[in-house]
Amino acid sequence: MFVRFVSLALISIFALSLFSTAASAEDKTLKVGLVLGLTGGASQHADAIRNGVELAATELRASGWTVELTYEDDQTNAGKTVTALRALIARGHKLFIGPTWSFQIHAALPILAASDSIAIVPGGSADISGGSAKGVFYLSPKRDGQILPISEFLKQRNYRRAIILYPLGDWGVIHNQVFRAAAGAAGLEIAGSHEYEYGMDASGHKAFLAKVRAAKADVILMTGAPADSAQLVRARNDLKLDTAILGTDTFLGAVNDGLLSSSDRMDNVFALALPVNPEFSKKHVERYHALPRQYADRGYDALLALARAIEHVPDGSIPRLDAYLREELSFAGASGEVDLDDNRDLIGGDFILQPALASGLAPAPR
Repeated sequence: MFVRFVSLALISIFALSLFSTAASAEDKTLKVGLVLGLTGGASQHADAIRNGVELAATELRASGWTVELTYEDDQTNAGKTVTALRALIARGHKLFIGPTWSFQIHAALPILAASDSIAIVPGGSADISGGSAKGVFYLSPKRDGQILPISEFLKQRNYRRAIILYPLGDWGVIHNQVFRAAAGAAGLEIAGSHEYEYGMDASGHKAFLAKVRAAKADVILMTGAPADSAQLVRARNDLKLDTAILGTDTFLGAVNDGLLSSSDRMDNVFALALPVNPEFSKKHVERYHALPRQYADRGYDALLALARAIEHVPDGSIPRLDAYLREELSFAGASGEVDLDDNRDLIGGDFILQPALASGLAPAPR
């Protein structure tokens, strides 16, 4: 099996040690507004972020912090993202976690940039979320970090001709660029790039697969919503095609959501993923009786990052908090090393490629 593995050091010292001085502090208060798609299409990711945030909040409270969390459900609707943010700002909130998906983040950027606030986005990066903005920090790696593992994987599998399937919008455009760069670096011929609308039905996927067959492509490079990923796999299996599928972390979502399972033919379906910290997984299982879903670790780290910033800037000055997060913040978190650059993007972060079913984080036994 040709898989690029990235070693992940076991982190043995977590939130309580990060805040060892907090228990003796007299007034360590963290007031955070969270705008997440707790219902609608982003609900699985939003729930995961909330779980991570609540884990971190429990640990912070145990070490002497007062943590106030106010949730707003934007229903995975960009207009409601803006409304929720404005409502929280009107109520005096200055520290935020969220939004969840890239188009919601894109809608929120002008509001956040115009306000005197700090927002940490667990599931986004500037390249897929509308760019950098004052006070907005991203905890997911930039998508160009996918090019090397994809190109190495394509070379190892000796694929020769790729075809790309990507959705309308910024997410799709960025991933089309990533796929084309990776295929080019691996020396593959690109048989075509096909854009589609989210929610394409089975007949649409089968029409695309007719083009795959005609082009004699041996690998499909695909991104989209988890339901789209599942539709593609099932349509390919219905047509009895052997074409391999290499997908983004949306395939991880399809497995997590139960849309794909071992009952589907998945022997040559591969997914990009981010390494999961085993100690954080253990904590998550103890609290929720399930392994963490995608972005839970980054939700956890988002709250810790805000707490560390407030610990170092106790007067809550937004310019000083912004400077601290850009210039000084560095800690070993649940998602790995949390270190932000001057553009407020995460430094580093390693993607890995593995069989899609192995990428799934299924519920742990009770």
